[in-house]
Amino acid sequence: MVDIRKTRTCEKCNVQVPLDKVKLYPKANDKTMMVCESCLDRLKNAAKTTFSNVPKSLQGPLHNTPKTLMGNNPTPLVQKSAVKNVIQAKKTSAVPEGYLSVNCNRCNYNFKIDKDRANVYFKLVCPYCGKDDRLNPKKIR
Repeated sequence: MVDIRKTRTCEKCNVQVPLDKVKLYPKANDKTMMVCESCLDRLKNAAKTTFSNVPKSLQGPLHNTPKTLMGNNPTPLVQKSAVKNVIQAKKTSAVPEGYLSVNCNRCNYNFKIDKDRANVYFKLVCPYCGKDDRLNPKKIR
């Protein structure tokens, strides 16, 4: 007869395991999981493969090496070019053909609707405030 006090349940595969075969695996910063040895091996291998798939340039901080902190950076510095004060025109959002741009005067929200589907498949209301009494079409294409 197996003593129930000497067994634990694996939190990964839910199998009853003898107490000497149970291992702890970190789940979060302050939590651990009790897992069996086979699940522990799978979790460790999964952690190794996910870390090895990350490119080396993203694995560690390359720019915080002592050489870069001391100013002996082997990579050439990029020269800053002068930025001209250029005023660009405000981009307008183009409404696709068959759509209607609508403005809700209640909440001042602009949105687009499909002219063919509005009030057929759905009731035309403002998606922000849910009202339909102050909707104004802006452009028709």
